[in-house]
Amino acid sequence: MILDYIKRVEQYDGVWPNLVEAIRFAEGLGNPELGRYEIGDSFALVQEIQTVHATEKDFELHRKYVDVHIILEGEERLEYEDIDNLSPIGTFNDTRDIQMASGKGQSVIIRPGMFCLVFPHDGHKPGCCVTNPSVMKKIVLKIPGNF
Repeated sequence: MILDYIKRVEQYDGVWPNLVEAIRFAEGLGNPELGRYEIGDSFALVQEIQTVHATEKDFELHRKYVDVHIILEGEERLEYEDIDNLSPIGTFNDTRDIQMASGKGQSVIIRPGMFCLVFPHDGHKPGCCVTNPSVMKKIVLKIPGNF
């Protein structure tokens, strides 16, 4: 997992194919409408989410994409943990590239002007509140890779 400010994204050029370009694309959207935006073989999901307490959510596991979380309004606590330390729930949904998992993790807080990159080995629990539930607006970039 990588957590940093967007102003330093150029330092991560080469870490993941198309990472910098996708983040710059998201920045160029300004205050976009909710929905899906295509970026070549990647895409961006603009979402408005009611955050909840971390105990109300499970971890997400992905195999096809890395996620880049960018907060536009509000703030988010994102829990993360290595997938080897989590217990899968159910089966992997190949169409949606997701499997849920349970366990305990560490957390970071993401605010506007920041980005959080989570790799397939990073189970993550997005949409958690920092203190009390609130509404936030975010972009989730989905960038494919060879895993």
